[in-house]
Amino acid sequence: MANESNINKIPDIALKWQKLPDSFLSGLSQMVSNSNKTIIDLSIGDSYIGTHLDIIKEAFNKTTSGYTGYTDPDGLTEFVFEIQNYYKNKLNLSLNINQIRATVGAMHGMYMALRAIINCGDEVVIFEPYYPPYEQQVYMCDGVPIFFDALHHKNSLDFLNQLENLISSKTKIIVINSPNNPSGCVYSDEILRGVAELAKKYSLFIFSDEVYEMFNYTDRHSSIYSYAPNNTIIFGSFSKSFRMAGWRIGYMIAPKAINDVVRVISDSLTYTAPTISQYAAIFALKNQDISSMYAILMKKKLDYIYRRIRNINNLSMEKVQGGIFAFVCIKNTGLMADEFSEKLFNKYQVLVAPGTLFSKTFGKYYIRISATQKFEALREALNRLESFITELRLITSE
Repeated sequence: MANESNINKIPDIALKWQKLPDSFLSGLSQMVSNSNKTIIDLSIGDSYIGTHLDIIKEAFNKTTSGYTGYTDPDGLTEFVFEIQNYYKNKLNLSLNINQIRATVGAMHGMYMALRAIINCGDEVVIFEPYYPPYEQQVYMCDGVPIFFDALHHKNSLDFLNQLENLISSKTKIIVINSPNNPSGCVYSDEILRGVAELAKKYSLFIFSDEVYEMFNYTDRHSSIYSYAPNNTIIFGSFSKSFRMAGWRIGYMIAPKAINDVVRVISDSLTYTAPTISQYAAIFALKNQDISSMYAILMKKKLDYIYRRIRNINNLSMEKVQGGIFAFVCIKNTGLMADEFSEKLFNKYQVLVAPGTLFSKTFGKYYIRISATQKFEALREALNRLESFITELRLITSE
C-alpha cells in the first residue's frame, strides 16, 4: 500500500532536470520582449529577410495540390536524390541513397545519432567553440562532453597531439563544425585529414556539422567525410543557407548501419520530416543561386564588422572564413562576457551572445555578433558598441 504521506504529492521530474542549466541568452531575450526601448538584436542567426518568395510559392503549390501526407520515413526520394547530387557536384562525395535521410533540422539528426551510438558514460569530444545544443544533447543521452580548444590551437604544430591526448577508452565521438559557429573558422585540409586518421585509429565516429557549408568564403571546400567515410556522420540544414529556419528541415548522412538504427528511433519521434518543407528544400537545392546571393551579402556584412572592430580599442577578431557570425575578443576591456553583454544591453540596447554559451575554456573572453541584421542596424549597433567601449575606457582611466 502506498504511503499515505505521499498521497496527492506532485511527482518528481527526472533528476537531470531538477536543476535546469543557466540560459543567459534566454534571460536577455526575455528582457528584449519586456523592453520598450530601441533594441538591436545581434544575438541570433535568423535573418530579417525571410525565405525567398519562389520557395514559398513552390511550397504553396505543393500544398494546394494535395501533397500533405506522410513521406517515406527516410524522406522523399527526390529530396534524398538532391542531397546526394549536391554533395557529388559540390564536394565530389559519392554517397549511397541508403545513407541519407531527411530530418527535422540538423539537431534532430544529431540527437538521434547520439542515441544510436553512445552508452551511459561514453565520452564525446567537442571542438570549442561550439553550438550550445551539442553539449546539452550529449548530457540528454547520458554521455560526457569533453572540450577541446580548437580555436587557439588550430595553427599549432601539435594540434593533433593535443587532441589525441583527450581520447580515452571511453571516447566514442568527435564533434567538429566547419565553417564554425561562432568563430567563422574553416578548418584546413591538414586538420580534417588528421582528425579523420585519429577517428580511424581509435574506431571513433566523427559528427560533422556542415550547416554553414554554403557560407564558405575560402577556396577550401572539403568535408571530413572524404577522409573517413565509414566513420563520419554529416548533419546539414536549410535554416541558414536558404533562410528557412521555421520550416524545420535538414538532413543526415551516415553509414547504413547507423541510418538503419536512426530510422527506428525516428519512427517513435517524428516518423517523417515535414512533407511540404521537403518539397521546399528540393526547390531550394535546384535554385542554389538563392543561397549564393545571400552568402555574398553575409560576407560583405562580416567584412564590414571586421573593419569596424579592428578600429575599436580593446576589441579584436580574426577575419571570418565562413558562416554568418563574428566572434569578437573582449579580453582587453577588463569585463567578462556575461557582464559585458549585460551592460551593453542595459546601457546601449544592443543584444549580443556572450561567449560563455560557446566555450567552457575561453568563452568568457568573447562575444558573438550575428551579421543577419540590416546594414543600417549593424552600423548603428557598432556605433553604440564603440561608444560603450569609450565609456569603459574613461571609467577605467579615472
